[in-house]
Amino acid sequence: MATICLDNTFVSDYLNGAQYTAAFLREFGPTDTVLVPDIVRFEAFVPAFRSGSERTATDVRQALGGFQSAAFDSDVAEAAAEIRSDLLDVGAPVGSPDVLIAGTARAHGADLVTDDRAFSRVDGLTVRNPKRDEE
Repeated sequence: MATICLDNTFVSDYLNGAQYTAAFLREFGPTDTVLVPDIVRFEAFVPAFRSGSERTATDVRQALGGFQSAAFDSDVAEAAAEIRSDLLDVGAPVGSPDVLIAGTARAHGADLVTDDRAFSRVDGLTVRNPKRDEE
């Protein structure tokens, strides 16, 4: 039983129909958990509300509907604060949205699925990059 947490880089590629995303997600079954942090959902919805966007909010809602939402709760807040503190201590800060995403993955004991190399600086976080694995 695996738990993975999808970052915006993966979700964006998924919404754009990148083949590697569907292939990667097929590796997971009904006993596995696929999380999408609420901040990643927010990031996915923003382009849908921009004028001239080909993707609508309904498209995003439908595409992400099969994944479990991961809310920003007290466990995520604590994990994210610890990550930010650790990164600041070593002079390797990461932006707030990314820290919240990393905190979500850590709080849920999930591997983070991303193409963003900045997450590799987070101690104790397992990062999976199916996009790079495909290349």
